[in-house]
This record gives sequence, C-alpha cells and structure tokens, in this order.
Amino acid sequence: MYLYLEDDLVIPSSQVILIIDYIHFKNPENASVFSNKEIKNLALGMERSVVVTDSKIYLTGYTTQALFRRAKEFFSIVGGI
Repeated sequence: MYLYLEDDLVIPSSQVILIIDYIHFKNPENASVFSNKEIKNLALGMERSVVVTDSKIYLTGYTTQALFRRAKEFFSIVGGI
C-alpha cells in the first residue's frame, strides 16, 4: 500500500512508523525523539500532521484523520479491509 502525502509525493506505507498531529511534533519535550531524521516540510506554514518514516519526517497540511481515511479507502478498494 502507498500513502499520498502532498506535492505528488507517495510513500510506501510499510515505511510509515508514526502519524501524529503537528502540535505534538513541535512540543519541545519531544524534540530529542525526532532529531535524528531529515525533516521535509510539504505544507510550508500550514502544517497539520507529521508522518515519520524509516528515514525521513514529513510535515503535511492534511489532518491525521484524512491520512488514515486515505489508507482505509485504499484497503477497501483492493479488498484488504
């Protein structure tokens, strides 16, 4: 399965480790957890969610609910859920 993020960027869902709200990402207490990966901002000022993968962290303008819904829709189309 693949997950569409933004700007024609699609990533394999097998690489996704975590999807969280942006507010948790920008919390200073969590900074050390996310400091060892490259950050790619796809939303530029409109950040709503964070997708953490094996190698990168993507900031997106979509809500976490929208990203989960997209993943669920994919499964229903291919018969996985």
